[in-house]
Amino acid sequence: MTQRRLTVTHFGAFEVKTDGRSVTAVHGFSKDPDPSPIGQSLEAVVRNRVKRPSVRRSWLEHGPGSAAELRGVEPFVEVSWDTALDVVAADIERVRSTFGNTAMFGGSYGWSSA
Repeated sequence: MTQRRLTVTHFGAFEVKTDGRSVTAVHGFSKDPDPSPIGQSLEAVVRNRVKRPSVRRSWLEHGPGSAAELRGVEPFVEVSWDTALDVVAADIERVRSTFGNTAMFGGSYGWSSA
């Protein structure tokens, strides 16, 4: 079943056409006189996004800092959302209790970081 949905991004509003599973087309919002061409990237973004949380294998099996030499080459293991949230919460607490609140940064660097 083909559907058209309105979505809003940093770059404006777009009408996204789907087949119920995948984005099949992106159109500028009909009331936008000059829609950004960046909207055409939405199809690839949705197709290539991470679908399930994943954790580096050695981190999952042996904890923070393990097998650092494998970063960037070691496989990731898909986990449940509950497991992913537990891993993140535990590491936030590890960093906070070891180094203090000032060791954490929770924000962005502005629009240029998008």
